Amino acid sequence: MPYSNFIEQFRARRLAVIMVDSSEELRAVMIVPAASATPELVNEMILKARGILFVAVSSERVEELQLA
Repeated sequence: MPYSNFIEQFRARRLAVIMVDSSEELRAVMIVPAASATPELVNEMILKARGILFVAVSSERVEELQLA
């Protein structure tokens, strides 16, 4: 997906997929705005993509959850 399409998808609060072509393997990165992330969508991403889920968290939220 060209980056312009990715930006359009992201602005529309939809799931976007970026294909990453390294010399060793082809990988995909799935990105969704947090406001659009439902439990069902997160579950589908984890089960189908079988990858790692990364979440951006503010420092205030980290302190509130006592993560650090």
